[in-house]
Amino acid sequence: MSSSPAEPTALSVLNPATLEVVGKVPNSTAEEVNTAIKAAQRAAPSWAASSERGSFLLAVATDLKANVVRLAHLLTQEQGKPLREAMEELMGAVHWLRSVAGVKLPEDDRISTPQGEARIERRPKGIVAAITPWNYPVILAFWKIAPALVSGNCVILKPSPFTPLTSIEIEKLFSLHLPSGVLQVLPGGDETGSVLAKHPGVDHISLTGSVAAGRAVGAQAGHNLKTATLELGGNDAAIVLEDADPANVARELFINAFKNCGQTCTAIKRIYVHHSLHGALGEALRSQADSLVVGDGMQPATKMGPINNAPQLTKVHSLISDALVRGGSVICGGRRIDSPGFFHQPTIVIGLPDDALLVTEEQFGPVLPVLEFDNIDDALERANQSNLGLGGSVWSADSERAMDITHRLECGTTWVNRHSATDPAVPFGGIKESGLGYANGKAGLEEFMRIRVSYPGQKE
Repeated sequence: MSSSPAEPTALSVLNPATLEVVGKVPNSTAEEVNTAIKAAQRAAPSWAASSERGSFLLAVATDLKANVVRLAHLLTQEQGKPLREAMEELMGAVHWLRSVAGVKLPEDDRISTPQGEARIERRPKGIVAAITPWNYPVILAFWKIAPALVSGNCVILKPSPFTPLTSIEIEKLFSLHLPSGVLQVLPGGDETGSVLAKHPGVDHISLTGSVAAGRAVGAQAGHNLKTATLELGGNDAAIVLEDADPANVARELFINAFKNCGQTCTAIKRIYVHHSLHGALGEALRSQADSLVVGDGMQPATKMGPINNAPQLTKVHSLISDALVRGGSVICGGRRIDSPGFFHQPTIVIGLPDDALLVTEEQFGPVLPVLEFDNIDDALERANQSNLGLGGSVWSADSERAMDITHRLECGTTWVNRHSATDPAVPFGGIKESGLGYANGKAGLEEFMRIRVSYPGQKE
């Protein structure tokens, strides 16, 4: 008697606020990856040739907007963020989809040469594997899906195993409008992502994740010499000059450090403040932390939800422990909140040396080091010591001086008296170990296109 084939392993998705299972998804196998790639390859020629791609995407955007409330509840349950922020993320996805759907694709260039006219044509790469993280599982997926689809590619989305549920529901909306095989969602763990990255049928990989994940996926892509766009997080510094008003800047600094429980690639991860303001700014930030309501994102009063998962909670604890060993002082927070979920107090640490782990590593959680500096050259040198270079900001009453200083920050995007602003029309990317390539804007669109050169025959 022959045995029946084993059922695929299911992945349980936990609500980080309650630790209850909110759903189960299949852990996609190598065979399922093969099947998805074959479906994408069948769909690719007609999708690349279609002149209606933008119209299809606009139709999806309309359906997505109509389902924002329903999907936001699901997103909060699997990710943990407050319901208000979940709705903002989904409306951001609607905005991104509409903006990119209407973009004018690059036209072919023509160059005269001694050998005749050369035409530089831009064509879709083919099959794109989009691998997304758990902190912003919807909007970061749309940063990839929208430009990849509008430029004529087919997409296989592999969401984080911590947050796959909303992505699966969004796939259903796409399926109402797009031909079969154009967009598919494959839930799974690291092995599923590895199979996708190494598969010869995938032409381009777009990953948002950790530096370790970027190194792994980059090496796997290199096996077939396929291209990859890697956005790998940051350790963003905010420099507060001596002419800033601590009472005025503290709220924006705090929001940009602790939004989404600090789980944002471009969150402020380090504050360097002039020594004359250090005490006042620390007190102003502590006041912000003391008034923050931490709890289940489904509760209307909640302003900050839990850390998304147990491994990240453990990392936050280890960084705080190292900070205390290194002589740091916790001026607020510092502990896990006694509840079933992955809740942690908003934490501010002062008095740290520059080589403390909380300064040198990306914490990706609700803990923030506040460091003193004496002069701007000192602040810039210390801010630029990081191996990461995603974003950075300068805060001052003199915006022109602040802008001059931002030019000396070693990172991909800088801001003055603000932080984390992005737009679908503006390129976004990092330097150093913060990644390779760009999202958004013309540069981001061209990540999903290849160049083909043709020399037409000469006229007789």
